[in-house]
Amino acid sequence: MEKGEDVVGLCAVCLEAFDEDVHLPRLLTCGHSFCSSCLTQIACGARAALECPKCRTPTPLRQQQGPGGGGVHALPRNFDLVDLIAHHLHLQPSAQAAALPPQRPCENCAKQDAEWFCSVCGGHLCTACDDQYTFCTFF
Repeated sequence: MEKGEDVVGLCAVCLEAFDEDVHLPRLLTCGHSFCSSCLTQIACGARAALECPKCRTPTPLRQQQGPGGGGVHALPRNFDLVDLIAHHLHLQPSAQAAALPPQRPCENCAKQDAEWFCSVCGGHLCTACDDQYTFCTFF
């Protein structure tokens, strides 16, 4: 990975995979997302605003008031990113791939044999098309 290059599904600060627990992606006002763990460390000592680690745009931090608290935990969760990651995890090597005839083409490019199966829509695709997966309506 090149310096400054972001990978979808990883926090650009700690390079850990986003999840729905410690590394929950939180959305900043600039549109960038980082995990709760990193944002909590970055916000340590910040009183009114948190600077985006990427573009330095300030995001106001709500002070602890009422249920749910304030600070980083009051920032919105990036539900779209969580859904995208969860959907991508549905892609699994096809258990039926060995039983597929070798002439079964990828349903996306039709240039290579299908090696992957989406358990959501039933689509088959080659390894090269995995990153550009477009069978389901999520993409």
